[in-house]
Amino acid sequence: MPTSDLALVSKSLKTLLSTNIERLAGSAAPTVKVHVGYPEDQVGASRTINLHLYHVAEDQFCRNLPGPSGNADVATTPMSLSLFYLMTAHHNSVNGKAEVEQTIMGQALKTMHDFALIRATTMVEDSTGTLSPVLLPGIDDGTTTLELVLRPLTPEDALTYWASEQQQAVRLAAYYEVRLVQLEPEAPRTVAAPVLTVGQWVGPKPAAELLASHSAIRFARPAAIGSSLPDRIEISPARSFLDLPPVNPSFADDNRFWLSGTGFRGGIRRRLIISHPDFAGLGLPRGEIALGEAPPPIAAADARWGVSIESDRIDVAVCQRLANPLGGPDIALMPGQYSARLDLVIADQPVGPDMREIVRKSNSVPFQIAPRIRDAQPPVLIPGNPGDPPPADEDRQRITIRLAPTFTLTAAKSVEIAIDGAPYRRVTNFTAIPAENDNCFRCLANSLVVQPPFDVTLPGLHAVRLTVNGVDAQPFWLETGP
Repeated sequence: MPTSDLALVSKSLKTLLSTNIERLAGSAAPTVKVHVGYPEDQVGASRTINLHLYHVAEDQFCRNLPGPSGNADVATTPMSLSLFYLMTAHHNSVNGKAEVEQTIMGQALKTMHDFALIRATTMVEDSTGTLSPVLLPGIDDGTTTLELVLRPLTPEDALTYWASEQQQAVRLAAYYEVRLVQLEPEAPRTVAAPVLTVGQWVGPKPAAELLASHSAIRFARPAAIGSSLPDRIEISPARSFLDLPPVNPSFADDNRFWLSGTGFRGGIRRRLIISHPDFAGLGLPRGEIALGEAPPPIAAADARWGVSIESDRIDVAVCQRLANPLGGPDIALMPGQYSARLDLVIADQPVGPDMREIVRKSNSVPFQIAPRIRDAQPPVLIPGNPGDPPPADEDRQRITIRLAPTFTLTAAKSVEIAIDGAPYRRVTNFTAIPAENDNCFRCLANSLVVQPPFDVTLPGLHAVRLTVNGVDAQPFWLETGP
């Protein structure tokens, strides 16, 4: 997780060192303290490991990371840093000073070696066997990976580092590089327009060739727009909704898409292959599920997908679930990017007592499964805090946007929402000061709550763009006013 607080990295390393050194030394050993500060501040300390951040550098391999949605503004791009630490041992004692420093330094070096790669799931064990996470809240999500590297300084380099006008012995020290730390970027002020059509590149022609996936999106036109917009648009790649039965009877075909191409009726059998990156994590070979030709489902309890194959068109009806080919519970689908391929079985070849299929595979084309916005509930008044300076004491309005309940929104990997082109920031809970929650939203199981900065009591039409796992919902508008 990008962060602007570098102290979170230092404090996480402090937690790692203090906890693991305690385990290595044993519960009966005297405590080894770990400090994050300057080495000279520990002159009088005993049994102390000091970790000092003395230098930062921008990572040369990640200097040109793109901003969100292709935004070219450098402020919206996370800055990738390498942090350089000096680790020293301190023990202020007349007897055994060097021996104690060498002992605790060895334990610290082993800790940094054993935990060379730190992720959100990395746990450290103390002397009682209790496990605790290494990363502190704020950098403990799945995107954070810290790599600890002991820098190969020569003895002469170390001598130069500790040189000063006053003669002193070179202190026992280790020099570490911690990468990759990303500084938190500025939030984008605009979002890019959605892509509705993707071109096809030239490639070798297979026996069956898929050109593209297509679908039609139906949506309700707000009364203020009237007939100036169509209520049905065709897009490619296809974007289907898990609407079975339909959320709105007028949109009955929203759970369907079709594939265009040539050579679909070849062979003795045909299978449509659906794949998604998450399928591999379920143990499915190659992350694929094969669907045979079948009529479309007619009830919500029917877990089958409908697949109808003609010579140049494949019609597909989508359901909320896919039967697990390995047995067990059905696979519940989430919004996201999927791909489709057609396999043609051209012959069955005997191999000993068994039969082996000879299969010709088409190319793959992408399609999407999208979230659907059901409606927006009337605004709820959130009173301001009396006595606070304006605008903190001003009232606010929050609106609940409900989704078609075909998946759990809180289980999605990413949820983004923008209203009138302004992106909103996701929060776990709203703060007690209403004014601090403007342009924020929080997710519930089948809905999300937004706090717009504009006055919802005034007549207006506000475009909503909801994106779940990288896929946009249908066009939707908030109609405000009396």
